[in-house]
Amino acid sequence: MRIPKNNSYNRNNCKLSKEILELTYKFMLLGANEAQLADALNVSKPTIDYWKQQKPEFLQVLKAGKIEADANVAKALYHRALGYSHPDTVVLTNTVRTYNNEGKVIESHVEPLLVPMIKYYPPDSYAANKWLSLRQRELWNDVTQININHSGSVNLNYLQQIENPEMVTDQELMLALNKGMELALIKNNAAANN
Repeated sequence: MRIPKNNSYNRNNCKLSKEILELTYKFMLLGANEAQLADALNVSKPTIDYWKQQKPEFLQVLKAGKIEADANVAKALYHRALGYSHPDTVVLTNTVRTYNNEGKVIESHVEPLLVPMIKYYPPDSYAANKWLSLRQRELWNDVTQININHSGSVNLNYLQQIENPEMVTDQELMLALNKGMELALIKNNAAANN
């Protein structure tokens, strides 16, 4: 639902309606950003910024929607990472027949048969890795940061020529860095001697 455009709209005199607050909350649950919210409410981004600063009820609803959405996703990711189960019901069809004394079917109809069960979802390694890489970056992050304090420049362009750069081992990378540093030092020394 879009809010109708009002040409005489003045954000300073605007009293936020219950409808705008409810829509804001719902859009935040959907994962909308503030630009998308402004578009949906048919207002400008500066109006959203103004409401955040001047209308505490708007800011509260905006934050509540974001927090609830993030919490629900985090909970789902957590359960997916560990694996989980829940009660469920499977609906099967059951054919019911009525027989006469001679053993012939005189009536037949299908009834639903509700079978309670526990549905199990095994742990998902991708979800577990994602959870850990976000919660414990220093231990589980896929990106290794290398800090090098060096006064010269290091040229690693030849690493870009490798067909599968993700297959380069840490040892190979360190050798390449050392070689690059050696070349840079030689170049710097030669420049200093000239």
